[in-house]
Amino acid sequence: MLQVDSNPKVDVALKVASVNEHVLVQADAAMVETHSTGVGTVVDQQRVVDLTLNGRQATQLIFLSGMATETVPT
Repeated sequence: MLQVDSNPKVDVALKVASVNEHVLVQADAAMVETHSTGVGTVVDQQRVVDLTLNGRQATQLIFLSGMATETVPT
């Protein structure tokens, strides 16, 4: 029986048990190239001719490879 403003005490006996856990990790992903950090892309002449260069900066040709992104200074 619980009453107002009382501090009941309940003794509970817990048994220690064993825990068994089995984790299986399997990955069939393609390996990442770790020997070379370079990216090579051949850009044909027609793509270069069709590209409108902003301010005629040839460095914008880098973005044709698809591996480069442009960052905006903050």
